[in-house]
Amino acid sequence: MFAGLGKDLRAQVRFTYGLEWAYSGVFMDFHKFNYFSTDGVRVDDSLAEPVFKSTGQLYANAGVNLGSHWAVAFYSGFTAIYENRKVIPYSLRLTYFTKAYDSSGWKVFLDGGSAYALAGSFNHKPLIIAKAGTGYRFPIYKEFCLDVFTSLQFTSDYPLNIYDKYTYQPVPHEVLRFSSRYGISLAVGCALSF
Repeated sequence: MFAGLGKDLRAQVRFTYGLEWAYSGVFMDFHKFNYFSTDGVRVDDSLAEPVFKSTGQLYANAGVNLGSHWAVAFYSGFTAIYENRKVIPYSLRLTYFTKAYDSSGWKVFLDGGSAYALAGSFNHKPLIIAKAGTGYRFPIYKEFCLDVFTSLQFTSDYPLNIYDKYTYQPVPHEVLRFSSRYGISLAVGCALSF
């Protein structure tokens, strides 16, 4: 896979950009909260449960093709990672094309970055998003290509607005000691690249 990478890099470096849309379904939700209840008792609440929550993802990207098999690109856009948690993600993606990037063929990619929460969400603290995926590229005209793909996504978040598991009332921020939430989702989508 890495054989000939140096020769490929010298052969061709080309700037690219594109748009990507995906439907994402969160299927596992984990959370761990630690806070003081209204009567002063410390509560440790954790839960891992299968769920189904659907969201959409819209990304724009700009990057560079390194040789004929590798690409590195910066991605940003808009998505929701679960209910009332709309974010602007930004990440770096490394993609390997089994054939040349402008040929029909499979690709695999790794993506990692963070996201900024929008107003109306739990808080404005950045969170972590990581993806691994595969897809198939269909050249349309010269460097204009259509990709279909699927990816597995992991998110790590730190919400502040949580609810007491006994009273179902919001836990005040001053008594909240620890909060974390993790999600695993599967996305399917398509992308246009130029």
